[in-house]
Amino acid sequence: MGSAALEKCIREGIDGTPLVWARGSMDADGPAAAVIAGAALLLADLRRGQPLTLAATAIHWPGPHALPGSVAAALAGAPASDSRSAVAAMLAAAAARAGFGLVATADGIAWG
Repeated sequence: MGSAALEKCIREGIDGTPLVWARGSMDADGPAAAVIAGAALLLADLRRGQPLTLAATAIHWPGPHALPGSVAAALAGAPASDSRSAVAAMLAAAAARAGFGLVATADGIAWG
């Protein structure tokens, strides 16, 4: 997916959440684009209306804000225990299919 199309898709999906696009013109294949968009949607849901920055290998809030424990655990492979961790578990599975892993960071989610 082209960078501009991915940016448009994410911006429309997180309406009301400010987004700084710091990926430049990096395209993403279908599986990677799904993970990037999913991570954006998850973080936008966790802190509605809080600004997000989408970079080449991460999406994050401007300052430290830990993910809920159940979400961080699901990203690391633990079973889902609530609705948001279920989304995180699906996101982790999609990332594995795309060939990379997700890591909860102090301010968001990183991949690689």
